[in-house]
Amino acid sequence: MLALGINKQLDLQTLLIQVGRELAHRHGWHEARQSIKAAVVASLAVGCATLALAWMVALRSSLPRGGLSLAGVVVLAGFVVLRAAQLELMSALHVGHRLRSVLELSGIALVALDAHRSVRPRSERR
Repeated sequence: MLALGINKQLDLQTLLIQVGRELAHRHGWHEARQSIKAAVVASLAVGCATLALAWMVALRSSLPRGGLSLAGVVVLAGFVVLRAAQLELMSALHVGHRLRSVLELSGIALVALDAHRSVRPRSERR
């Protein structure tokens, strides 16, 4: 969540895209950019799914308490993958933008709701 927040403020994906374009032009593999982009997005999707599954296995005993947070992080991972897949091709389409916004805000809301739910009132602390 911290990394996503930092990226949101600094717009690091734009820097990453620019560096990638410059490297592609410099090293002559600009023509293969769609294949490379597809491989990066697929790797990101597999990585996010693997991380979510590993987190579920590691935290299986606390899933009843932290299930909303896990769901929120999975939704945010979906947002990251969708955002990576649509950086150039679909960024002009409003449907893609709306879907990304819904995923991003839903994931954040789920994590926030779980965090709020897990905070005990002062009267219950001892």
